[in-house]
Amino acid sequence: MLKDRAVEKLIAGNFIDRIVEYFAPVRASQRMQARAQMSLVSEAFSSGGGYDGADRAGREMGEWTPFPSDADSSLAGLDDMRSRSRDAVRNQPVAGGIVNTTIMNTVGVGLTLQSHIDRELLGLSDPEADAWQRNLERRWKLWAGSKDCDIERTLSFNGHAQLALRSRIINGEAITLLPVKPLPGLTNPLRMQAIEADRLCNPNKQPDRRGFTGGVEKDEDGAPVRYWLTRGHPGNVLYADPDRMVWDPYPAFNSKTGLRNVLHYYRPERPSQTRGIPMLAGVLEPLKDMARMTKAELKRAVVSALFTVFIKSTGQSLDNTPLAPAVRRLPGMTVQTGAGESAATTGNIRLGYGAVVGLGRDQEIQTADPNLPNANFDPFFLACVRQIGLRIGIPYEVVIKHYTASYSAARAAMEDAWRFFLCMRAELVEDHCDPVFAVWLAQEVAQGTIYAPGFFSDPMIRAAWMGHEWTGPSKPIINPVDEVEAAERRSALGITTLSQETAAMNGGDWETNIVQRGKEEKMRATQGIPPAGAKTETPAAVKEAPVQNPDLPEAE
Repeated sequence: MLKDRAVEKLIAGNFIDRIVEYFAPVRASQRMQARAQMSLVSEAFSSGGGYDGADRAGREMGEWTPFPSDADSSLAGLDDMRSRSRDAVRNQPVAGGIVNTTIMNTVGVGLTLQSHIDRELLGLSDPEADAWQRNLERRWKLWAGSKDCDIERTLSFNGHAQLALRSRIINGEAITLLPVKPLPGLTNPLRMQAIEADRLCNPNKQPDRRGFTGGVEKDEDGAPVRYWLTRGHPGNVLYADPDRMVWDPYPAFNSKTGLRNVLHYYRPERPSQTRGIPMLAGVLEPLKDMARMTKAELKRAVVSALFTVFIKSTGQSLDNTPLAPAVRRLPGMTVQTGAGESAATTGNIRLGYGAVVGLGRDQEIQTADPNLPNANFDPFFLACVRQIGLRIGIPYEVVIKHYTASYSAARAAMEDAWRFFLCMRAELVEDHCDPVFAVWLAQEVAQGTIYAPGFFSDPMIRAAWMGHEWTGPSKPIINPVDEVEAAERRSALGITTLSQETAAMNGGDWETNIVQRGKEEKMRATQGIPPAGAKTETPAAVKEAPVQNPDLPEAE
């Protein structure tokens, strides 16, 4: 209403406007237009730019004024976020379930390397290229499948992949060093060393400055130059570690090959972001609230299940004689007080399993009905899980393994979750697996165990030799028959290849399957067994006429 009156007053103008309008109508129109523009600008500033979300004068949005900090400044509480994220995963089932479900579907039992070199660019025939790829895959399995690839000789390559993904989810980032340490009996001296994110920090805990943030030293373009790591964990409290506050610089890239020396696996959410944010950072508050209510409900259920009998003493027996100081114990029951004493006088009033508590004269117990089960708990729990799943990117049905709505809803939830898992796998491959494979192959070529001409002289030739794919866990199948028929139609129409369908169906290798199938068919033929999948005639004994049901009339 006030705005409408202001507009009417603006259109009507004042006394001077009417005089100008009488003598110079064009000039009066220009004055009115200028005043209208000034009014709109003033209104825009008062409402925060025209959008309700930018309004600073209103009661609803006036108190919401976050500081417009840059990406690194907003990470001031990163240590607290990491600690709370770890605590949530340790103690809260939903948080731990999110992490385990993501790892199980992203990495699972492991990622398999399949070499696919550019044979046309390299000028190799199909037999030569196949032989070269088989040799590379054999040597990779020899190194990656052994725990000796870990400098601590504890994890294989797939174990490191799982650990890196877990660190990426919980801590927001995973750091892996690639030192060279020869071991007896092993040809490739490359090793992997996992580093806790807490060890990456500025020397002597100096504050961040331009080009030096969170232990990462950068050049003028913002690219990492060196990573500063403490020799021990800053949070070590088990023993006095003199090296836990000693920093060492690690070059980000190898000066000769240009490959990475330090793998910093994280995903920035804003430009120029130096450190990673825990994936659970945005849901820590609802996770904590849900854990508190769950614990409270469990306590209420336990208290409600405890059956305790309270005996009130009047000080006289049935024949009006004083009670004896000793309390008679009933069979199968426990008296919580001593002889002649009440629980109230000894301060020993407590609930127990089948307990009998004696009360003194003029003492009574009052109980509150816990009203179990709480009908509001399940809606609250599901509401929190829905918000958590929405923020993370996993449908709540997958988070809590709740597939009771319908077949189509369960299938849609699994399809949506699978896209999230594929994105997480792509990040893991790009930031962790591919750099490790590149350094490993460079070492193999440099020491002559794999022959790859032009690997170090031409970047395009190097990329041709390094062509590969990673296959991991396949998508869960709800209806195997429909999935197999769909895969058969896709491959028949040329939409996909048999190799792609095999990898997507069960993570296998189609070429390996073909070789194995050939062996199996030869063995079947040797034993006189028809080939697999061949249609066999029904034996004559089975082709007899069906038995007539005696309860039905005979057919004429």
